Amino acid sequence: MSFPPSSSAWLCLAFLLAACGGSETPVETRVNEQPPADAQTPQSVTHEPVQASDAESLAGILQAARRIENSTRWFEIIALPNQVYALWEPGHADRVNSFLVVGTRKHMLYDTGLGFASIKTAVAEIIASEGIADLPLMVVNSHN
Repeated sequence: MSFPPSSSAWLCLAFLLAACGGSETPVETRVNEQPPADAQTPQSVTHEPVQASDAESLAGILQAARRIENSTRWFEIIALPNQVYALWEPGHADRVNSFLVVGTRKHMLYDTGLGFASIKTAVAEIIASEGIADLPLMVVNSHN
């Protein structure tokens, strides 16, 4: 099976891969806290649209990525770079995508899927089979 080429899925995947590929040092921000004297001034960030060559590169990553078996038989779980896991629901016409991003203090599940199968079970199986620390899970829904 191949990953669906919807533009929202590509943009989400590009964002997750870029966001998770940075420093291994966790960054915390507290309101009204002054940065350390030796902190660097952040550079301005520009976001450019995903180009066709970027989409081809992402398609190559997805085609070569390792698949993880799971008992739900509903999700196709794809191990991506930087400890990101795509949970794709190819059995539905909408081809829903959710993403598990592994963290050092907590993990993030981006979207919870359609509910035809237990995403909680799938996430637990990823954590167990990949030897990932069992940390709190933060869920972020992109829409209702």
